Amino acid sequence: MKFDKNDEMSPFTRKVMGAFNFCGDKLLQISRKTDTIPGKIPEILFLILFTVCYSLVLAVHEPGMDVLSSWQLAKDSSVTELLFQLPHEQFCPPLWNLILVPFAKSGAAPAVLAFIGLFFAVLTAALILFFAPFPRLIRLFLPFTYFLFYQYGVAADNYHLVTLGFVTVSLTYKMRDTRPGIYTLCLLLLGMSGTYGLVAALGLAIVRGCELINNRKVGKQMICLLVFFAIAVCTIIMIFPNGKLPAMGSGKDVIIKLLYLPFAILSDAFLTNAFYLNASLGAESVRISFLAVSVFFGIMILSLVFYYGRKQKTAGAFFIPYVLLAVFSMVMGIGRKHIGIVFLLVLFWLWITCAVRGEERTGDLSFSVHIRERDKKALKSASVLGVVIVFAINLYWTYSACAHDVRKEYEIGRREAEFLKEHKLDACTIMSSQSCLHTLAPYLENDRLGNDSDEKENLVKWGSLGQPDVLYMGPDITKIWSEEETARWEYTLVYLEAVEAIWKTESDYQVASIYVKSELARELGLDEITNVYPGIK
Repeated sequence: MKFDKNDEMSPFTRKVMGAFNFCGDKLLQISRKTDTIPGKIPEILFLILFTVCYSLVLAVHEPGMDVLSSWQLAKDSSVTELLFQLPHEQFCPPLWNLILVPFAKSGAAPAVLAFIGLFFAVLTAALILFFAPFPRLIRLFLPFTYFLFYQYGVAADNYHLVTLGFVTVSLTYKMRDTRPGIYTLCLLLLGMSGTYGLVAALGLAIVRGCELINNRKVGKQMICLLVFFAIAVCTIIMIFPNGKLPAMGSGKDVIIKLLYLPFAILSDAFLTNAFYLNASLGAESVRISFLAVSVFFGIMILSLVFYYGRKQKTAGAFFIPYVLLAVFSMVMGIGRKHIGIVFLLVLFWLWITCAVRGEERTGDLSFSVHIRERDKKALKSASVLGVVIVFAINLYWTYSACAHDVRKEYEIGRREAEFLKEHKLDACTIMSSQSCLHTLAPYLENDRLGNDSDEKENLVKWGSLGQPDVLYMGPDITKIWSEEETARWEYTLVYLEAVEAIWKTESDYQVASIYVKSELARELGLDEITNVYPGIK
């Protein structure tokens, strides 16, 4: 096919394209050379590297509020409460809490959480390193990406199970016909791991049901699927909230959700950071200036998934769970930490697409449209460099989050408990804000630790005790005692630290505070802190 001379590249364009293709070729050569290394030595070395790096960050990491809350609930609640009461309140399946029960009730310290997390993280990394159907270079670096290493690893609670669930479902997807029981068990693990995992698992089960009906299979495959649906329905009944469903928000919030959930969330999972504020998705928590860019990249990713998914007949396995997650998030709300669910769903789709194609360890999916060779070359180079950019951004997010975690106080709880113990305040009457109670309780054996809940039982329990010795994280004591009574109480600020919850390359600034009765503070020789806004270290 001949082209017009006007269509030929200029010398400058030819040089740019030559450099562009040169970089793409070099990267492909490196990948191919890595694939030719015999044995599993690279995978073993990178698994050791993953374990060491993960352990180093975990050693200084402060467990978050959700993590400590799960630990304390597993410690204080009966199995009956964990199965039938708390799932309604937490709107989450109880599997993670049940895993923690033997450790929490045995009197172990919350530090055990680090070892539990390490076990699940290393297991997940090993499955990816040794079994993912990607080029070796991608497999080696994939466990170090932001969501797998930090957000759903170091900082995770039940999301350890969500990640493991997605990986095991990906691993067993090809055997769903030959060994349906194993695939169903993996779907159940994903479904029992968390609410969003349950929604994704239901989407995959619907896809499976359509396959079986289309192929007219009614044997053990259908029986396994019906068992899954029965357990899933029971789980939905178990976790359905007792209270009202959350509100959709203002009209502006709804517009943001309609733009973010179907499109921008995909870009935020890999490239951008439009949803940056630690709050429910809405106009105030999204950078409007970034949203348009995120929507553009999200549409590009969806187009690629649709194109290759149709070729490999895996589009449904992505889009049905994806649409269910978007609708569920629109109705029930979504926080920024849930963005990783979309990352895992895309990882699952890439895994099964490469595996179904039968080109394990290559992942070579080229365009079949009729275009000239130089354009095919450019597209191939662009795809290679695009993968490199995505990995570079994710690895930088991981590095930034880990460096921040090492240098600064990530969450409240452990250090504040150490302060109380150091100054003999751990046995005093301590009043905490309701949301922060579980950040302190795991570190203290204190029956005189309460919160400012206005529930009747709590008011009766604490209302007769008189003035608390310690106020932790600014509780509203007027909920329990009258304003006339509390007006006479004097407290001294003795502890104030900046606390910064990490998100990618950023952090949310908040303040950890402890007030002590002024008379008690003088007796213990505690100095008053006058700076009420500590600087970020």
